[in-house]
This record gives sequence, C-alpha cells and structure tokens, in this order.
Amino acid sequence: MTTKESRVEGIVMVWIEIFPPFSHENTTQGDADESNFSSSCIQLPCLQIPKTHITNFCRKPYKWIRFITGAVAGAAGMLKWKDGEEVDYNAELTPGDTDIYFFIDSAERARAFSVDPDLANAYVTSGATSTRRAEFEDELRERDGATCVVTRMPAELCEASHLISHNKGDEYIDVLTRNCGRDPDNADHIDDIDDCRNGLYLYMSLHRQRGSRDIGFLVTPNLAMSSNDMNPEWDADQPQWVFHDFRGTLDPSPEFSIPAYGMTHPHNQPIRIPEGRNDWPPRVLFDAVYASVIMKYFSHKEFVDFVNAHWKDRYNQREVTATCSNGGKAKRDAKRREKKATKIREK
Repeated sequence: MTTKESRVEGIVMVWIEIFPPFSHENTTQGDADESNFSSSCIQLPCLQIPKTHITNFCRKPYKWIRFITGAVAGAAGMLKWKDGEEVDYNAELTPGDTDIYFFIDSAERARAFSVDPDLANAYVTSGATSTRRAEFEDELRERDGATCVVTRMPAELCEASHLISHNKGDEYIDVLTRNCGRDPDNADHIDDIDDCRNGLYLYMSLHRQRGSRDIGFLVTPNLAMSSNDMNPEWDADQPQWVFHDFRGTLDPSPEFSIPAYGMTHPHNQPIRIPEGRNDWPPRVLFDAVYASVIMKYFSHKEFVDFVNAHWKDRYNQREVTATCSNGGKAKRDAKRREKKATKIREK
C-alpha cells in the first residue's frame, strides 16, 4: 500500500481519556453523563505509531487509528485535535510528530472495557480436558474445509488455533464476550474456551504467530471504517476479514520480503470464509485479538501500566457481569454429542 517515496515521517501519539473500573461498575448506560466521570477521568498517552507504517494497514490512516484506539479502549469514540475540532477521517498524513485525542461519549463510557494487555499470555491455568481439545480441532477442520482460511494450505500442514488462548480458560472468555460484545441478542457471548467459534484452522506457522501476537484479522465494516477504506474495489458494506501480518510488515529483515514469505503471509488480503458462516467467530473475538496485537507493537507504557493496575483483574471476576449461566455451554455440549452420534450413524 505504501511506497518508499510516499512515506511520511513522524509519530502519531494518541491520547485517551480513561476511567478507573469503579466508574464502569457504578454507572449504567441509562444514567451515564459527564458528571459521573469528571472526577475520575485520567488522560493518558495510549498509542504511539510511526507514520511510516500506518498506510501499510489502511488507505485511510485516521479511520484506522480511530478503530484501533476504540478496540484497545473497548469503546467507540472520535478523534479530535487539541483545539477540540474533529479530525477529517479522509485526510492524508502530514510530516512531523502529531498528537491526537480520542474522546468517548457518555453512553460508551458506561460500557467501556479495556483490552487485556496480556491477552495472549499462555501461563493461565485451565480446566479444559483433552477430549474437548480434540473435539475443538475436529469441529474447526470440518467448518473451515480442512484447509487454512488464510493460505489454503492442506490439513496436514494446519492446526486448530484458538483466538483467545486455550489456557485463558472458560471464565476469561465468558467475561470478555459478555462485556465487549455488541450483539443486541447476546449471540456473540461464549462461555466455553473450546467453543469452535473461538478458533480458526490455520497454517502451522500462522498458528504460532497468532499466539505470539504477530498477526491479526481486521473485520470491516466496523464502527470507524467501511470495507472500501481497505480496498476501493470492495463494496463499502460487504463484510471482510482482512489478514494483517504485523511482524512481516514492521520488521525490515530481508526474510520478510521474499516471495515465498508473501505466499504464506498474504498481508491486506481477505481470508476465506466458510459458506454460511455457521459457527464462525464473532466480531468481538477478532477485535480483541487485533487490539492485543496493537498493544504489543504500538502501546504506550503509561496506558499499559494503568490498565494492568485498574482493569486486568476484571477478566478473572465473573461478578463484574450478570450471573453466568451454564446454559450456553450445555447447549454446545449437547450439539457436540448430537454431531458425534450423527457421524457414527453415517458410518
């Protein structure tokens, strides 16, 4: 997307107004207003992004910045300059360092749930059994057509990859999807870490890079972008899941510029979506994974420290949401048993 001649030098520093969790707990969307948050509002540097890289991820740099900041904050918002004027989201980047401010309105403040900086951490215990893991792999292979959804590599070169790490456990994904999902019918809620909606069938190398937060999947349209902001030939409202290779794009090492690497890491290309999208992962999981990659590469230490101090424990506390029901998991288990029985009858 970006040529050497068109690169713009400088850093974009994104500032954000963020609130300690007690504001989230004591305020509902119905009674949220500025007075509820003014006493606890803290302005922090959130992201620092080299301008040379931004248009490698989107043709509309300010729209992309707006989306990733909202994904990290767990809330929609708008970008403004220091004088309060809203940013022109179709504008080009200009040379030099730039400060931008991300503002969240009252209703969104009430639902904000910041991303966990350690979302990909694999050192969290889980009670999941090997049987559930095996069923997870079987379901992904069947749903995704026994080929990698990114590269179309065959099954013998692929692995079942959790979007939210398996070791995070059921409670973690329950809290995440309950608090960050936006589906009005709560259809994006997941309470089983081995639910096939928490996974993709990926080429082995991509599976490892997903775990190390080096790749992400940008879903459009979203609260800040249309699909044709990524590619002018795409319909604005046509859903796309775009593969982004952060390591290969940001690392200048020669190994990432050879054609063979590009074949297995098709940056800025849409991934293959199973027909019908049955049991396909909800947007909330793709956004969480994408936000965690953004945090790895572009987060400011002050923001990370604040989130770790005030928000991180909320991912391990069911009481921050409504009482969890096991109904969803029971339905998933019943569906698995039914599918298994059907396969046995067909043999």
